[in-house]
Amino acid sequence: MTKKNDGALKAIFTFNDIAALNDWTVQRFLLETNYFTLIDALATAGAPLRDTVFKNVPEREAARLKTALENPQAASREASEKARAEIINTIRSLHSSGDINIGGDFYFPDIQDISPNQFDYTKGTIPGEPEKAHKKDYIIPPEIIPQGISLSYRDFANSYYRMVETLAYFNDKARREGLLALYEVVDDGLDDVFLKKGLSLILDGNDAETVRYVLTVSMEREHDFYRKKLMGIAIEGLLAIASLTRTSLLIFRLNLLVDIKDNPIDAAYEKCLSGDREAFLNIDFSSAIVNEHMREEVRFIKRAFEMSNIARREGLLPLEKHLDADAVAKRDVFEYGLSLLFYDTMDIWQGIDHRTEHHGAVLAKLVERESDPVQKNLAAAKREAVMSIVAYENPWVLAVKVIAYFDKDIAAAAEKAIFDDDGGQAG
Repeated sequence: MTKKNDGALKAIFTFNDIAALNDWTVQRFLLETNYFTLIDALATAGAPLRDTVFKNVPEREAARLKTALENPQAASREASEKARAEIINTIRSLHSSGDINIGGDFYFPDIQDISPNQFDYTKGTIPGEPEKAHKKDYIIPPEIIPQGISLSYRDFANSYYRMVETLAYFNDKARREGLLALYEVVDDGLDDVFLKKGLSLILDGNDAETVRYVLTVSMEREHDFYRKKLMGIAIEGLLAIASLTRTSLLIFRLNLLVDIKDNPIDAAYEKCLSGDREAFLNIDFSSAIVNEHMREEVRFIKRAFEMSNIARREGLLPLEKHLDADAVAKRDVFEYGLSLLFYDTMDIWQGIDHRTEHHGAVLAKLVERESDPVQKNLAAAKREAVMSIVAYENPWVLAVKVIAYFDKDIAAAAEKAIFDDDGGQAG
């Protein structure tokens, strides 16, 4: 059915029209949708609509949905239609409140189309949405994007959690008090140079395109992979604040940009799908932050040196009792690579050339599976260490080879860690 609106024909919005919505709109209504309702609704949906949903949820959640939809006991057509109607009602409600806009080609019967940007920038509120502060007493960290050092994976994860929590706080403040209230944050509480620059651009009245351009130019000059990634996440968060995005949606969208193990935001999303609409506002980010006494790369180099010493003194077989079982199970290149020696003890006695060829092929495949360039480089260094140990090379030769994979800061820390423990006695 269609109707005329200002001379243009519009169609009634149906479930299949979800595939035509922009990503922001899809992500927004998914936050209000129960997991099992979504499965029932997608059970009879075509590939384009399913793909639209899959690309707008975290990778793990997309995999979970795909597995559920492969179940031959999928929802009946009646159950699927009921679930679809429930989702349409959710979209209709969000559209009616002005929280989303389904676009100019569709309409809901008896509802006037509402612009998604009918915000009061003085009060900073969205019509029809209850406001709940994320954290009123939040203390802004002094440096959210660390400078001056190369960042480890743990540095990145910790900084990401601090950033999301900080951006959520800024967003809540802007929505309660208006964007201009962030001036006091810029003037008094924010030390991070990149975030401060972004907020200043927004508060000076620059449009989103200009803000993105200026910040992207700064980001492209950065060479550290994780720092550059944090800057990209910051850009998306700042632009979401500028449009007064709902805080739960801001957190959700920033989480689509990362793949971090044991991420509390993933757990909050699970709760949200189960009906807890405030799950994103109750995340304990501090519990997810793990401070490193020694960065991952240095710990690995030190351990590889120690294992090489054991192999030189006692042979390869005694290494088995020193392996990290959890790391082996997770296919860590170093621990798993050494464990391969003990699947068949006869391999120990078949010569260096045989072991080198066998391990080189297996570990090269594990290295190639890494998509994160920093982790891939670390995996390559771990492969080098395994090959050195299997070849019975001097531990100091191993150290020189492995350290060559990293920058001077990591090299200096690794050399100090090795020398302090060994006192130059290896070999």
